[in-house]
Amino acid sequence: MPISKPTMWCLTCRYVLDGISAARCPECGRLFNPDDPQTYRSSLAPMLPRRIAKAISYPWTCLALVWITSFLSLLSCFAVPLLFIGSGMAIIRRRWITAVMILALTPFSMHFMTGVLDYFQGDAALRGSGLPGRGFSNLHPVYRCGRSSSGCVVYGNEWVRQEPYNSAIMILTQLWGPMPGAYAGPYPSDAQALQALRKSSKISLRSLRQDRIPISGQIIKLHRHLRDRVISNTEWSIAMYHQETQDRLQKELGPVTGVLYEKSCLILSFPLRPDGYRAGAKSSMIVLIDATTGRSFATYWLDTRGRVMFLY
Repeated sequence: MPISKPTMWCLTCRYVLDGISAARCPECGRLFNPDDPQTYRSSLAPMLPRRIAKAISYPWTCLALVWITSFLSLLSCFAVPLLFIGSGMAIIRRRWITAVMILALTPFSMHFMTGVLDYFQGDAALRGSGLPGRGFSNLHPVYRCGRSSSGCVVYGNEWVRQEPYNSAIMILTQLWGPMPGAYAGPYPSDAQALQALRKSSKISLRSLRQDRIPISGQIIKLHRHLRDRVISNTEWSIAMYHQETQDRLQKELGPVTGVLYEKSCLILSFPLRPDGYRAGAKSSMIVLIDATTGRSFATYWLDTRGRVMFLY
């Protein structure tokens, strides 16, 4: 009796296998089992989607696809689902070692471990993207580490490197505190710094030039970084070595002042006259310094009313 609608085809040559008593294709000789759908085609639809689905079901194939997609801009969003598929298939098949290795060898794990190593080495810096703005060089007030930027051009897959790395730093900081070598003392905000400066005293430029600040009955030795990278961007870098400029600035803007905040943080205020502001307007550059190491860890740019100035 003729078969009106075939239901089985040979995997190799697509010969119709319905009604054949032998378990072998008469056209190409391939073996098949009518009771096992894996040994024959149940449809002549394209095999590519099914082959892709079968390939993804292999854990190591998923791991390779995770790495590939992590480099492909916006397609990196598929890396996480692929990771769950690969590790999930390994767990379903009770391949525990394979599941652990897949999770350990992903780009997310690699960047997470990089963050862990940088934390314990004291070199960690929160990763981000975009143009660095005001306060970019300041120490993070919570995680007590610096910041780094991958640049202004965003490709869409930066999160693969940034999120696991930053997560490692945040988790470790919450568990064990700031990374080794990081400043762990008080960190006043801009408003708190202004409040503390109300009790400030005058700081001579000679002491700044010598990197030794006498304040509150003790001598704080400054790191050369302060003169070379912070003060060098202002008129006070010239005033430290030029008496006429020093007299003019102190007459027009006032002296440099400082105060010791909670015995651990030196706050210095440099009065400025920023470009672009109305004539006679004044502002200040407030520098927070670790009293132990003499290194600056934050800089605030404020006007006389305590409002933040955006200087680039």
